[in-house]
Amino acid sequence: MFALFLLDSTNMKSFYTALMSHKVRFLILIAIVTLLGYLLFQYYQPLCEPCLLNTYCPPCRSKEQHAVKYITWTIDVLISFRYFHLMIPKWIKAGQ
Repeated sequence: MFALFLLDSTNMKSFYTALMSHKVRFLILIAIVTLLGYLLFQYYQPLCEPCLLNTYCPPCRSKEQHAVKYITWTIDVLISFRYFHLMIPKWIKAGQ
């Protein structure tokens, strides 16, 4: 049913317009960056030895995993700052 909606030429323009709104682009970009970060985080997962019973085992994380995590967070924050930098003047103008 959704595929038929996408194939209809009259609905295609409204779908494209809705897809290109700032909110949707922002959410899609955040989702893509987070997904790529998650995939890289899983890719760099080291092979860890099993823990013995009643012993402390630190979390098994590699340096690459920490780097991927912090880089992903930084990119998400920068995208968010850019979005709010673009949207705040529009919100102020709409409130006047």
